[in-house]
Amino acid sequence: MFIKDLFSKRRPNHLIIFIDNNKTDNGLFTIFSKFLHSIGPYRKIDDVIHDLNIFKKKYTNKLDYIIIMTNGKGKHLVHTKEGDDKVFELLLQLKPMLKENGSMLFGTCFVGTINRKLVEMSQKLDGIKIVAPDTIANYFTSLFRLFKHGKMCSCKDKNYSQNLISKLPQSQRGMERDEQTMIEINRRTDNEVINWESCGMAYEYNKRTIEDGICENITQPWLAIHGLMNYFFNTQ
Repeated sequence: MFIKDLFSKRRPNHLIIFIDNNKTDNGLFTIFSKFLHSIGPYRKIDDVIHDLNIFKKKYTNKLDYIIIMTNGKGKHLVHTKEGDDKVFELLLQLKPMLKENGSMLFGTCFVGTINRKLVEMSQKLDGIKIVAPDTIANYFTSLFRLFKHGKMCSCKDKNYSQNLISKLPQSQRGMERDEQTMIEINRRTDNEVINWESCGMAYEYNKRTIEDGICENITQPWLAIHGLMNYFFNTQ
């Protein structure tokens, strides 16, 4: 009876959403979803939203963080075949579930390499903290961290990113190609230098968002052991 009462009174401080796009994700995500407050793994956003509505009815307290886990190569915050508009539909439903100082974490590999994606998503979501890895995510191979290094960005100014881009020196390849080059260099991990010569506007954008205090480099942004303790022992 004591154990039953303990679990009935649980107050999750987190929610992890697993969205898979291949069979490898499904197997790994299914295992980890058993030990955390989670939804999925699903391939369709509508399936996530269905379970999300159930979660919200069961737990009404605000969360410290929400993590969306997908496997990708840094091009999209959430790697799914349904597109960015459908993902944003989900994010709009997730945002009110966070505490005022809560964080939205994106576990897609390398997506934190490009500050612009994080800044512009924070703008769309009224300045909430967006966190993402700029290296390979560990996907819980360690119980102690989701990823080693990443970026955290928060921006309430709806015009910040557009104004910054308009002031940047123009590179020959343009912003999007420079961003892709930066991701490719980060993925190769061959000690290549990321600077204006190699990554042009993407490098300059990242540099200025750090200088402006919009983004910051962080390490060990989420400790999985805390999620496990919250799930099993209701620790906050």
